[in-house]
Amino acid sequence: MDRFATSEYKVTYLIGAGASAKALPMVKGEEGIAVKLIEFAENLKANSLIEPKFKIYVNLIAESLLWIAEGSKKFGTPDTFAKFLFLKEKSNLSKFKQALSFYFDVEQLINNRLDDRVLPFFTSIMNTTIFPSNVKILSWNYDCQFQLNSEVFGSEKFDFLPGGATGHTPPFITYYPSIGKEFHVNHDSADMNEYTMVHLNGVAGYYMQEKLQYIFNDFINKKPSNINEVLKSYFSFDSKNYLISFAWEHNTELDYYIRKRVEIANHIIKDSDVLVVIGYSFPFFNRNIDKQIFNSLKERGKLKKIYFQDPNLDGSFLRKQFDLSEELEIIHIKDVSNYYIPNEL
Repeated sequence: MDRFATSEYKVTYLIGAGASAKALPMVKGEEGIAVKLIEFAENLKANSLIEPKFKIYVNLIAESLLWIAEGSKKFGTPDTFAKFLFLKEKSNLSKFKQALSFYFDVEQLINNRLDDRVLPFFTSIMNTTIFPSNVKILSWNYDCQFQLNSEVFGSEKFDFLPGGATGHTPPFITYYPSIGKEFHVNHDSADMNEYTMVHLNGVAGYYMQEKLQYIFNDFINKKPSNINEVLKSYFSFDSKNYLISFAWEHNTELDYYIRKRVEIANHIIKDSDVLVVIGYSFPFFNRNIDKQIFNSLKERGKLKKIYFQDPNLDGSFLRKQFDLSEELEIIHIKDVSNYYIPNEL
């Protein structure tokens, strides 16, 4: 057993929006994302702390957020609205991604919307200050809740050095897609074992720098002190492709730059003894990747148990949806006050 493992069991967490629900809005409901985007846009336009030179940009992004809110109401979820744009109005998809990425950056970095279950989870499962090697995370969220909460254990740094070299201090949780040169993170020689977490829908706040072919984030080295610094980043003269890329999005430049996400996810999950699902309802538009993930689980035949943490759904639908054995135990965890930690850890 690896010295940084907490037990002989390999445990993978598969998380959805419910895993960030104490900080960020869910898809639907009275406090759903459409309602929150409208509220955020109105507050943004009324924010007296925004410098006059950014006012024109503020109005543009506020209108974009209101547009996303209306689209989310019409199509049921932001993801479904984004798929409609991909199919019929592809030129507007980049506007969607920029505005949504801005929303998540401001909420997390300026308004400190951090789910208070993450840090206790880290603390509970760790035996040393190194994240356990037998615990992996697959996330359908484009937020940075795990990375931001983990910074008390170590902050990531990335710098361009003289002569074209780069300096990189790795994060506490190694994640994909990660910052750095596209060749490095996607080359066949890249070590898939080095990743602890995979963002299956990409990650908000990160972008592809086309000229340099780098994945980057302007706030890795230093968090913004106010909203004007975020606005300056988003409305610079550099061309930025924000790194939200949906499961159904194929044959696009962004999809190409994070093309190994499913391969790495399958590699991560294949040896799992236990799967813990938190706040994820397995929506239709993610079905192809979810099927690949469960096929990887079944292929090795190691999976012994699924814990399904959700206040309402009990996870029994997984058996039929993914043709799971009747012998596989699915345990419903109703209490969502903290992330569930199985006895196997």
